[in-house]
Amino acid sequence: MIITFIGHGKLSIEESLKAKIAKTIENCIKNGADTFYCGGYGAFDYACAKTVNELKAKYPEVKSFYITPYITDGVREKLKYIEESKFYDGTIYPELENVPLKFAISKRNESMIDSADIIIAFIDHHFGGAYTSFRYAKRRKKTIINLSPITLD
Repeated sequence: MIITFIGHGKLSIEESLKAKIAKTIENCIKNGADTFYCGGYGAFDYACAKTVNELKAKYPEVKSFYITPYITDGVREKLKYIEESKFYDGTIYPELENVPLKFAISKRNESMIDSADIIIAFIDHHFGGAYTSFRYAKRRKKTIINLSPITLD
């Protein structure tokens, strides 16, 4: 089972949210999740990826992947760091070669959502890329666990 994350880039990750993230991810693992896709941008993505990485000590069968939206010189450096740090188990580059760079992140997000069985999200306002991805996931009738205290349609 594949889990992916959607969240705002700028977000204060307090201890209570860290605990919710950890509990949610661990519950998903206990219910069969073994693969996690992360976009690697912003505070929520980082907190989720870090949690998955920590839980791998308890659940060694779990794998996490950084999903890159494009391959540029800057991204190559990031991928080198990712490979050396062992933070992720690997990198996946969806088939986005023909997508203009300006749309690559949103198309990458759609690809992650399409591949996922469950979305773990933190969406607390009605604008921005994370909200757009959240709406896309809803249109795709994906199971979404929104950790935000705010309910969105």
